[in-house]
Amino acid sequence: MIKLFVSSRVPNCQGCMSARRYLQMNHFRYEEVDIAKNRDEANAMYKKSKSLMIPQLNIGGEIVIGFNNRMVAEAINKLIKDASK
Repeated sequence: MIKLFVSSRVPNCQGCMSARRYLQMNHFRYEEVDIAKNRDEANAMYKKSKSLMIPQLNIGGEIVIGFNNRMVAEAINKLIKDASK
């Protein structure tokens, strides 16, 4: 499961746009969560990462803060590898 945490309060977030584009171009299914509209998810995100920075990705329980192509790819590869066990 991949969750992408964004905020509608930051509509031109370059990292958020890059994360969406990366996930869509690679045909990964993901759930987008707007932390400005969903306080429960925002609190859960903060509890795991201790950060309110966006974007954040929760990839199979591994948290990536900000968009870093290499870190996202590594987390997705780990998720795929764990799922195939």
